[in-house]
Amino acid sequence: MEVVMYYHGTKNDSADIIVKTQRMKPSIGDEQWLGDGCYFYYEEEYAFRWILLKYTQNFKNEFSED
Repeated sequence: MEVVMYYHGTKNDSADIIVKTQRMKPSIGDEQWLGDGCYFYYEEEYAFRWILLKYTQNFKNEFSED
């Protein structure tokens, strides 16, 4: 039997809540990438890329290329 892994990029405090409650709060609103819902990736690299994109978007004044 093949095991399929799914990856989700989020903040550490959100990840802690997901693990503790075994529930995810869906993204809701007009600004969501693909509409309302919870997003998962088949490939780990894409989840990390999403985290990096959101981090640089939210903290662009504090982000450094170093």
